[in-house]
Amino acid sequence: MVINGEAPIAGSEFAEANLRRLIAYTRDADLSNRDWATFHLANTGIDTLEVRAALHARLLDEHPAVQEEAMLGLAQRHDRSALPLLQVWLQSRPISQDILEAAGAFADQSLCALLCLRRPSTGNEFLSFLWNEAYSSCECGASS
Repeated sequence: MVINGEAPIAGSEFAEANLRRLIAYTRDADLSNRDWATFHLANTGIDTLEVRAALHARLLDEHPAVQEEAMLGLAQRHDRSALPLLQVWLQSRPISQDILEAAGAFADQSLCALLCLRRPSTGNEFLSFLWNEAYSSCECGASS
C-alpha cells in the first residue's frame, strides 16, 4: 500500500508508523523486499536521521542493486559521507543508471576525472545521456 501511494509515510502518527515499517523492510531477509523497500525509501524525499541510517546500512547490502539504490537516495539528500564510496564505485563497478544518477545528484567536481574514465560506450544511448547529465551537473567542463 505504501508503494502504491495508498498509505501515507509522512504527516501523521499513522504515516510515521508506515515509514518505520518501510525502514524495517529495508532489512528484510528476502532480497525482493529489501530491494523494493530501499528503492521506495530512497525516492521518498523524506530526510530524517532514521531514513539516512537505513540507507547507509543498505550500502553494505549483499546485493549491488540494493546498494546502488541506497547510494542514490543518499546522493539525493546530499549526504556527503557517502561520496567517497561512490568514488570507489566509479573506479571499480560497471557503470549503471543509479551510479550515474547519484553522481549527478551529488554534483561534485571531485567526480569529474572518474566520470571521464568511465564514459559509457556509444552503443548505450540511455547511459550516455545519464553520463552527460552527471558530467554537466558536476560542472566538469567548468574545471580549470
